[in-house]
Amino acid sequence: MMFGATLQAAVTILVATALATYVWLRAARTPLRGPLLGLLLALILWSSGVIWRFAAHADAVAFLGVLITWAGVVCVPPCWFLLASRYARVRALDRRPGLALVLFTPAAMSWISIATNPWHELFYRDFSAHGMHDRGPLYYAALAYGYSLVLAGIGLFLVAPRRTAGAAPGRDALLVAGAVLLPTVLSLLYIARILPIPYDPTPGTFLLSLVVFIFGVFRYQLLEVLPLARGDTVDYLREGIVIADPSGHVIDSNRAAVALLGRSASASRGMRLAEVLAPLGVDSGTLAAVQARFESLPADAGAASIELRGHGDRRIEIAARCLSRPDGVVLGRLAVLRDRTDERRSEALLRQSQKLETVGRLVAGVAHEVNNPLAFVRANLNHLERVSEELVKRIGAETQGAQIQELVELPQIVAECLDGIDRIKRIVDAMRRFSRPHGEAFAPVDLNEVVRVALRIAELHRNERVVVEAQLSEDLPRVHGSATRLEQVLVNLLMNAKQALEGRETGRIAVVTRRAGDHVEIEVADDGPGILAEHRDRVFDPFFTTKGPEQGTGLGLSIAHDIVREHDAVLELLPSDASGARFLARFPLPPG
Repeated sequence: MMFGATLQAAVTILVATALATYVWLRAARTPLRGPLLGLLLALILWSSGVIWRFAAHADAVAFLGVLITWAGVVCVPPCWFLLASRYARVRALDRRPGLALVLFTPAAMSWISIATNPWHELFYRDFSAHGMHDRGPLYYAALAYGYSLVLAGIGLFLVAPRRTAGAAPGRDALLVAGAVLLPTVLSLLYIARILPIPYDPTPGTFLLSLVVFIFGVFRYQLLEVLPLARGDTVDYLREGIVIADPSGHVIDSNRAAVALLGRSASASRGMRLAEVLAPLGVDSGTLAAVQARFESLPADAGAASIELRGHGDRRIEIAARCLSRPDGVVLGRLAVLRDRTDERRSEALLRQSQKLETVGRLVAGVAHEVNNPLAFVRANLNHLERVSEELVKRIGAETQGAQIQELVELPQIVAECLDGIDRIKRIVDAMRRFSRPHGEAFAPVDLNEVVRVALRIAELHRNERVVVEAQLSEDLPRVHGSATRLEQVLVNLLMNAKQALEGRETGRIAVVTRRAGDHVEIEVADDGPGILAEHRDRVFDPFFTTKGPEQGTGLGLSIAHDIVREHDAVLELLPSDASGARFLARFPLPPG
């Protein structure tokens, strides 16, 4: 008896330790991790106690082995039931982790009664190194509790596949049934003294069941044949789901809602909807209106989606519905949250691109038509300038009279006209560059070097009032494009930042390059007055400018946007909660 029990215990410890390591390393693959590890650790304790007890030479030392054994024994039924509940998708234990602790309370009391048995002898009345004899009422109470959990777990294992017809193949269902019934049947046969084995085979048979489960779950997807339960479906939806009771107090939320709101499901429980949505940064008046609408929905009615605007121009769409029974009794309320930030940003970029494309075609025609008359107007003015200069020489400075004085001023008037014509020509040239596709061959470009060249061109280092911080990422991958064209983009952004800081005693401009996944980014930020909210949607519009007539044409950012688009990249104005403006250019990395 001693050899067989010790051999079984040693094998159980070795195999259970290996399986526990395997489950721990593969933990992310299944929600069954916790119960499986608990069962394996309980079996290791159980078997370690058996070896301790049979290796002891005195009853007092053997009693320590009994305590170790029963520490594992009393933990097996609760862990088994938790494993079954996870398999059957019993949501109550997931939503209320405290219930799992309740399952272990009688088990802990059983172990305490064993440890204190020498004082009351209610668990057993006779003990030796070979076992406990003349068992007391607390032993049978612990046995009844343990087997009730084991049998309840078996019921969950057997009933769960039948909740949905045809969910699991017959072979796999039989495998599950065999795995869950084997240890219980053999244990009962041993207790009834029917099994012709002199030692308890329960640890070994439980281990065999766990081998079936572990390799079935991880290698053969044994438990994955069950369809997702409703709770799992809600948990893995990409939309955030917030569930409230009829009065509007939150009782649960799924993973997407937790990620969206930055608040755990347990922390949100009991709050009202406005409190749950507060981390988004939406103003309190809007949240109060949303909450009132949410809590006033009549039975089985839904509310049209509304879009909330939070911190950093974050856009969250929220829809609500009141759920009720057929008899009209309200069961609860449901809010569905969708993060529309990236979608709205993409829509804005698409509209901007379409606008620039349309304006580009128009500008190409206008520039062509304006350029021709400009040429002969300037030619005539040049001729008039020469004639006026010659005329002034012939008249002479000593000649008096108002009419003669006007003739003397004629060269200055013509020169001013030529300056105006040159300004118009610069605008037309900028319009033509904006509208004309660029034909320069692309090549690998070092964006860090582009930034360095742009900083030299912008001559920011000569302005002592402005501090320039260039944070250039090392080993930045090269992108495919035109270095000259990209330098034009950077110079434009830097000069805009410089002009935004004019008139201030101090200023700061930061240029950052970094890799972000399969893209490379350049960010240009300043701590100037920033861009007004009503202007943010128009900064890339052609001819839109907040500068004076002598400071800009309003084409710089439009041209920069168009150059970046030529590189299959994106230039956007980032939202900023602080002062200043932040522009970000994102370039895709070439394949391979």
